[in-house]
Amino acid sequence: MKVEGCIFKKPYIQGNFRLPTERINKIMYLYEEKNNNTGGIKQKRREKSNNGKKKYKSEYDKQKVLYDEQKVLEGVLAYLPESDGTKLLAKSLIEEYGSIRDLLNSTFDENNSQNLNESVFNFIKSIRAIISHVQKSKIAHKPILGSSKALTDYLSFQMSFLRKEQFRILFLNRKNMLILDEIQGEGTIDHTSIYPREVLRRALELDASALILVHNHPSGDPTPSSMDVSVTKMIIDLARPFDITVYDHIVIGKGKNFSLKAMHLI
Repeated sequence: MKVEGCIFKKPYIQGNFRLPTERINKIMYLYEEKNNNTGGIKQKRREKSNNGKKKYKSEYDKQKVLYDEQKVLEGVLAYLPESDGTKLLAKSLIEEYGSIRDLLNSTFDENNSQNLNESVFNFIKSIRAIISHVQKSKIAHKPILGSSKALTDYLSFQMSFLRKEQFRILFLNRKNMLILDEIQGEGTIDHTSIYPREVLRRALELDASALILVHNHPSGDPTPSSMDVSVTKMIIDLARPFDITVYDHIVIGKGKNFSLKAMHLI
C-alpha cells in the first residue's frame, strides 16, 4: 500500500477485509471536508450552535445530510465479509453517532455501541487506523511548524472525542521535525497530571530541541485553565537552560482548539 498525501493507490486489505481504493478515498474526502470550514456535504447545510452541537437550517436539510451519510457508509459496509443488512446497519450507526466523522472519531478502545458486532467494530477500527496513518504522514517528514493545519487535524482526530483528559508531547529535532509523538499521561474527565521535571527528563533522553505540549478537554470547551497556563510556563522555565524551546501548548476541544501561544498566554 502506497500513500501519497491522502490518496491511496491500491486497495486496503487486512484479514478478510478488502476495501477498494475509491472507498478509502471517499471516506478521507468526507472526513477532511467535514474537518474544514470551507465545504463538505454537512458543512454546507448546517451551522453550529455555541455549545458545539450540530444545528440544521431545516428538517429537510437534516434528513438530506443524514441520508447522504447513510448511503456512503452503506457502500463501505458492503465490503464486509458478512454484508447482509448493511442498509439497516448504516442507518442505525448514523442515527447513533450523527455522522461518519463522529463515528470514526469516537473512542474505539472498547466497543460501547449496541449496533457494532465484533466484525463491524474491527472493520471500522481499521478504517480509522488508515486515516490516522495518513494524517500523521502529513506531519512526520517535514518541519512541523510549517504544517499547522495538518498538525491540528491530526491532533483533533486523535484527541477531540476522548472521554478522559490526555496529555501528550510532540518532541522535535533541531530542524523542527517530529522525533516522537508520545502520550505522557491520562487522567479523569476534567483533570490529568503533568510533571514538568518528567517532561524535561524525557526531552533530554530524546535529545529534543523543541516541544509542543497538547492536552484535550472532554467537555468540548478548549479554553485553558489558569493551571494549564502556569504549568506551561513552569515547563518553559525548566527547559530554557537546556536550550529546549516550548513552541506551544495546544488545547483540543470538540470542533475547535486553543493555542496558548497564538493567544499570547505564553
